[in-house]
Amino acid sequence: MNAERYIPDNILHAFVDGQLQGADRERLLAAMETDVPLRERVCALRRTKEWVRLAFETAQPPAH
Repeated sequence: MNAERYIPDNILHAFVDGQLQGADRERLLAAMETDVPLRERVCALRRTKEWVRLAFETAQPPAH
């Protein structure tokens, strides 16, 4: 991935969290088609999100 095509982590987090909409989402999906390092970054974020979800799946808030 070259410097002018670098996509910041906050945009990738928004994509993984389902918060990226419309043309922004479309552009990111198109970029992922040809940019292997970008796909790897997105996969790593998704994997991390799933591990965190799994780790806290049975967590309960403390009683007050």
